Amino acid sequence: SLPFAAAGGSAGPLEALGEVELDLRELPAAMEHLRQAYFAFRSLQDQTQTYRVALMLTQLAAANGKLDAADEWLEHARAEATRTGATPEKRASVDLVAAQLLAARGRLDDAIALLASRLPQLRAEPDPRYRTSLAIALANKATFEGMANHLEASAATAREALALQTQLYGPEHPDLIASLNNIGLAERDLGHLDGAVAALGRARELARAKYPAGSQPVVSADLDYALVLVRTDPAAAVPLLRELLATAGDALDAEARAAVKAALAGAPTPR
Repeated sequence: SLPFAAAGGSAGPLEALGEVELDLRELPAAMEHLRQAYFAFRSLQDQTQTYRVALMLTQLAAANGKLDAADEWLEHARAEATRTGATPEKRASVDLVAAQLLAARGRLDDAIALLASRLPQLRAEPDPRYRTSLAIALANKATFEGMANHLEASAATAREALALQTQLYGPEHPDLIASLNNIGLAERDLGHLDGAVAALGRARELARAKYPAGSQPVVSADLDYALVLVRTDPAAAVPLLRELLATAGDALDAEARAAVKAALAGAPTPR
């Protein structure tokens, strides 16, 4: 731990260091430096920063699978938000993370209900800053609805998220990929294959435009698209599936590799 005087002066640098480590995916180091930053900011009674850092620590703990620790940090974030005046934006941020923790524990319907309870207030906010919080809430709700097999609800929510994201960020922003993916997967499971191919194809175009070749977002987008395309246009899908097996490397896990091989085995042989 840091001496009181040193703690106050080091709060900002510790937070900055933790954020850099977070960007570099050095999660244990980021967790430790952000934890130190949290207590340093508390020594300064800087409740705005303690709220922000506690929320980052919640997400980091969840990413490391430490859900009990994540719950504890979330309560710190909620308390700091209340002490600093819980604006709709802060309440939405806390509830978004709370919903993610519920989903991580398999409580998908509870996560969906929590987000649904916040949507009317976010929609009613005249301040345009809250449109971003609304877009994130809608996108997460669509994801959880898909995971819970509420397919029609997931597709409808994802379309609302996509429309808002396009309005906020433009049609080429990478945040659109998740919403397009939610639409495509829901349409696939509902048996609407043409709609699925269209949505997943657009997600693939954006992923390839925004991320390096062979990266996880590109491989995932290629995989989802090709596994649906093979059901409607095998001749076009087979080369994509073969390319995935040949080039994806570690970005394609064992389950995905098995799905690709099964799709290739079931595809009609070209004449």
